[in-house]
Amino acid sequence: MVCEFCVLFAQESRMNNLLITITLLCFSIGAAAQEKEIWACQQEAGTQLIWEDGRWKSFGVTDTQLLLTLNGANSAYKIGSIMIGLSCSEAFGNISCFSTYTGDRHIYFDPDSGRMGLSSLYGAVIKADTESVYTQIFNCTKF
Repeated sequence: MVCEFCVLFAQESRMNNLLITITLLCFSIGAAAQEKEIWACQQEAGTQLIWEDGRWKSFGVTDTQLLLTLNGANSAYKIGSIMIGLSCSEAFGNISCFSTYTGDRHIYFDPDSGRMGLSSLYGAVIKADTESVYTQIFNCTKF
């Protein structure tokens, strides 16, 4: 009886060690996926619609450069001296982020290709004399 108990205990102990190892490995992979990443992004194209004189008018968007920081709850993008916080999640292998202050800006980013879209549709629902919506396409390079 004692020998059978010892054998079962040893097998259970090995199984527990294996489960602990697998669990630690999963946590380390998850932690690595959340490391801070900084991307330099250059605008390729952009367009803006401005509500003016009772109708939408189309304009080009001045070329823009921005820094995109992906860092969990501390994600943000920076244009010049303006820093905009982001709330990000993974979507189909890409990253989808909304600005945390008003939620009016949306970034959709493919980390494999470095391609990114930035848009704001807030102006489409605001009742004001002048409002705008815009979309921009960027190419980004990881630092």
